[in-house]
Amino acid sequence: MKTQLLLIVAILATAALPIAAQSDRAPQLPDAILGSATADKLETAKKNYLLGLSSENDGVVESSLYFAVRMRLVYPDLEMEQISEEVDRLADEGNTSSIRYKAHIASTIFSSPSLVNVRQSCTAPDIPSFFISLSTQLQQQLLVQKR
Repeated sequence: MKTQLLLIVAILATAALPIAAQSDRAPQLPDAILGSATADKLETAKKNYLLGLSSENDGVVESSLYFAVRMRLVYPDLEMEQISEEVDRLADEGNTSSIRYKAHIASTIFSSPSLVNVRQSCTAPDIPSFFISLSTQLQQQLLVQKR
């Protein structure tokens, strides 16, 4: 089990490299916005994130949600149907309330990535701040009464 967990974490970390610009915490934008990842690396990342989303380890699932949503924001036209379906499943059946909540946010982003400001979201310093930023932006877009 430990070997599988280490393997999954290593795969996720490797898959995040094409999207991540050099940072100690959350990946920064310039390279990611320019779409610097090759098609092969994006396909590898998609497979790894899908694997991570189905992990039994809650931390791996949450990390995979984070990186999958970032990829969706940076590459909104990229086909990610399988990941979107897994995110929807997690929104209903995730192991923890935290996973279910983050999956609901992620599901909304997968459906409509244009609802949030990519630069504002992707510069969040850590995973909790990232999801707080998304949640706040979604509240402002969807719950504010427009006249």
